[in-house]
Amino acid sequence: MANQQAQASSGDDEQKLYETLLAGLLNFIWGQGQADIQRQLQQATKDTLATIIGHITFALVQQGADQAEKAGKHLSMDMLLGVATEMIESLEKMAGALNIPFDAKAVGLQALVQALNDYAESLPQGSQAQAEAKEALKEFGQQNIDDAAGTVQQIGQANGVNPFAQAGQGGAQPPAGPSAPQPQGLMGAAS
Repeated sequence: MANQQAQASSGDDEQKLYETLLAGLLNFIWGQGQADIQRQLQQATKDTLATIIGHITFALVQQGADQAEKAGKHLSMDMLLGVATEMIESLEKMAGALNIPFDAKAVGLQALVQALNDYAESLPQGSQAQAEAKEALKEFGQQNIDDAAGTVQQIGQANGVNPFAQAGQGGAQPPAGPSAPQPQGLMGAAS
């Protein structure tokens, strides 16, 4: 019984950490980081949009993860993928609002693979975290696009977002107001 309560508490803590990290990152994307991110998206071509979104996603999620680690919180690979999926979906909404034409399904998947690749390259050579990131990349590489897109969809749904939604079809919305916690130190993360 005590073990079940500890697991439930751990799950609640992880969900709260996920929500806090996500709220802070969304607040940054749609707040102080918006102008810089929009500039980067506007410079994208049809062929580079996914790469740019992937790089921005990695920079933001990594900064948030670093701050969580400094606060003594460990983020699982599933949590990082969930947050990355939300970031990609939000950046796609921004690109759509800027009238940048793109295929959400293809861009979402390519951006996630780019963010995972950036993450794997940023980790110490031979570390457990790098092995996990490379394993996640390999899983995407071994599947066909539809299967990989399904995996991204499942990760998103597990975290309450449709990563392939077009504007107005669900998924993460820009924060409604200043109530979302704002992680410190994100200024310039997407530069």
